[in-house]
Amino acid sequence: MCISPLWTPFIALPLAEEWQWSHGCDSLAGDAILHGQSYNNKSSTVSLDFKPRGNMTRNFRVNYTMSQPDPNSDSNAWTLDLVNETQIPPELLPVVESISYNGNKAGITLFANCWDISGNLTTRFPCLAGNIGFDHLSLNFTFNGSLVTTETKFLADHKEWRWSSDAPSFALRRVLNGQPAGDIVLRTVVTQRNYCQFLKACLGYQASILDLVVPLGLALKYQDEYASYCKRERLRLF
Repeated sequence: MCISPLWTPFIALPLAEEWQWSHGCDSLAGDAILHGQSYNNKSSTVSLDFKPRGNMTRNFRVNYTMSQPDPNSDSNAWTLDLVNETQIPPELLPVVESISYNGNKAGITLFANCWDISGNLTTRFPCLAGNIGFDHLSLNFTFNGSLVTTETKFLADHKEWRWSSDAPSFALRRVLNGQPAGDIVLRTVVTQRNYCQFLKACLGYQASILDLVVPLGLALKYQDEYASYCKRERLRLF
């Protein structure tokens, strides 16, 4: 019988975490890095690096920043806004310019505006509306609008997806007959070792940027809250 040293798990866990961070999304279209920063009063961000549907030869990067209301207010709203829209490549247009979320544990409504260029004209227009639910069916998304031909529904594989002392964790699939089916649209992976404010998510090949940005805006809000917790100064007794 082979017995490993007692300290083996302390070596294996960091290596597994580092591998997941570096290679956990290798089989999918790309990844997103969610950077929660509320602990230092800065805006949290999410950066997508991916090959969009229909383009398998080039990676694109899109960045969003999150704005939240005054923490002393009673508002449950937050927004996700596109950064440097003039640098968005034509292949990704039209693109989500901003998403407004409003709600609480009972559910969240969302509304998005998109941005496009036609000739020399820049246009901004409402492009999406929907809701996010936390009912007995687990985390679920439903939205429709001018950029989707049919109503889009996503459902998480498991009911539990957020905790007060850990990063948000879920895998989303499209809904078929009321159940998650098909390939993963988006899946959170792991926080970066020793940098808990960073969370990586994997992006599915069958997802459009519209599919991806909506759930990432939710994940970023709760990663922001976790970052505030994990970066908090704690009393040391020794």
